[in-house]
Amino acid sequence: MQKQMQGTATHNLMEYIKQRGIKGSAISTATGVSAGVLYPVMQGRRELRADEFLAICKFTGADPKEMYREE
Repeated sequence: MQKQMQGTATHNLMEYIKQRGIKGSAISTATGVSAGVLYPVMQGRRELRADEFLAICKFTGADPKEMYREE
């Protein structure tokens, strides 16, 4: 079992993306967050930096404040 390395906001944003079927390649192209950064994030092995997080939220339409909420 792989240890989860993400905080709540990154984890919630990745779930938001998965639920909506948004492709990593589309996120990478639109935001400038490289695939080499994005894919470890999507696999739960890396945390997003603030600028990456906000760029992805803007592209996907996710509310950054909502991503910080615990379920």
